[in-house]
Amino acid sequence: LLPKILKSQGMNKPVSYEERCRNQLQAMLKNDIKKSGGNLNFLYRPNNKPIHSPVHNQIQKVLYLLQNKLFEECASELRRIDLPTLHAILNDIPFKLLYESIPLSLPVLDVLYTRLYQSTTPGSASWRLLSPDMLVPKLILFFAEEWLASGKGGKNCNGYFPACRNLLWMASTVDTSLADSLRTAKVTMESNIEKLGKHGLVECFDGSLKSLQSSLQFEMNHMIQQMKQALNLLKEQRGKDLTDTISESAHQRLLQVTSAELETRIFRNTSLLSIIEPATKCESFLKLLSELRQRAEDDKTVLRDYKSLLRMNGLPCNSVRLETVAVEFQKFSHGYSTALKLLSEVRSERGGSDSVSPWEMSSEDSNLTDQPNLCGAQPEIQAFSAVTCECFFYSSFIVYIYGYFYVLLYEC
Repeated sequence: LLPKILKSQGMNKPVSYEERCRNQLQAMLKNDIKKSGGNLNFLYRPNNKPIHSPVHNQIQKVLYLLQNKLFEECASELRRIDLPTLHAILNDIPFKLLYESIPLSLPVLDVLYTRLYQSTTPGSASWRLLSPDMLVPKLILFFAEEWLASGKGGKNCNGYFPACRNLLWMASTVDTSLADSLRTAKVTMESNIEKLGKHGLVECFDGSLKSLQSSLQFEMNHMIQQMKQALNLLKEQRGKDLTDTISESAHQRLLQVTSAELETRIFRNTSLLSIIEPATKCESFLKLLSELRQRAEDDKTVLRDYKSLLRMNGLPCNSVRLETVAVEFQKFSHGYSTALKLLSEVRSERGGSDSVSPWEMSSEDSNLTDQPNLCGAQPEIQAFSAVTCECFFYSSFIVYIYGYFYVLLYEC
């Protein structure tokens, strides 16, 4: 029977019974049970001898429950499985399906994370199979969608929140910077909402409120008019008494200027300066130009963060979307706020040593915390030693001064 099975499956070398069981169960997850499920009986080996393997039965049951999305029953089954069996079936558990099925799959994730957290370390192969980097983004997405579905955010899924608290606490003990990352992301969402509201009317130089483009146009027209006045004034002065000849600009001719000509030249240059300088140093125009530059940079930042949210949701970033950008930022801001709130609650509940992961505390850190101050001296002894040294210094100085004056008097 075994050669026939191997030949029908296109395999040239024998494969273990456990491997063929695993391949068959993976085919079940791909909805190919109708094509390949009848070719292999899990209760009999190739030699037709019955077996009683609880491990294979548990694997088959767990994968069947996951395939039919019976997550509560699957969580109960995973609680009864011993740790060696749990580590053995991790390769067959579709974690991507579990993360995509949040919040319904939270009981299963809670059981898996809790049992592996208590029995392994973050660097182990079993822990890496969980793909913990996908957990927190999916929880944030769940909190954000929950806020959008509830309207104003007042409703919450209290049935799922205990599992979320436990998962966030384990994730924060593994990644100690998780709370700071969540807080930074929340501030970024709120900052983007604030940037979207900064594209309103601006004040023009005459005190009126206009759009930025209209204000820039008004300012530029005003500058052009000032430049035209300066050009007309230059043309008038050039036609009266100004020449470009070398004889008129010679050093000897310049020294022959009279007081009347000096007054005329001062008046002419001052008038020209009063017209040209405001046109070249228009502070209101420069302020509007800086506002335009800031708005362009803010829009770039908002669009970049919005595309990051789309990638977080698994949506294409290049497609044209009709959702309001501010609503997306607002719901994700609520998602980060909810995660921070749950994390704060579970830390305050557990507190003490439970708030510190056993993986965070190394022997070197514990030794450093137990070291006394300043080479083992107590604070009271340190203060007494400092006062004693100071008194000894002053007394020695006084004795030295008295001895010096005594020698002087003796010599006299």
